[in-house]
Amino acid sequence: MKQTIIDPHIWESIFSSIHNGVIVVDRNMKILLINSSAKKLLQIENENWEGKDIRELIPTTQLPHVLESGTSSIGVKMNIAGRQCLVNRTPFVPGWRISWSNQRSPRYIRNGTLSFSF
Repeated sequence: MKQTIIDPHIWESIFSSIHNGVIVVDRNMKILLINSSAKKLLQIENENWEGKDIRELIPTTQLPHVLESGTSSIGVKMNIAGRQCLVNRTPFVPGWRISWSNQRSPRYIRNGTLSFSF
């Protein structure tokens, strides 16, 4: 399988432009990336959470279970920062991803892949 390396600035631009909140953590639950939508939802726009444990930010996270089981958790309702959200947790290499959307802005799954509506 051919591996393509993408410039980190391109990845940063992609994550910054996604309407859904996205947090990427490593196997130790340390936050590697948190996009602006996630920061806005969590009301932490002016804070730096990279390198900190996701469980400090979201104590009720189920990411450790996803890590242990290796299976995705899709469309689970969760209260985050006082708002009801639909949460998707998907394992991938080399880290793990959590994304969510406010229920007033639903996302759809088509052909087994998550389709974001902007």
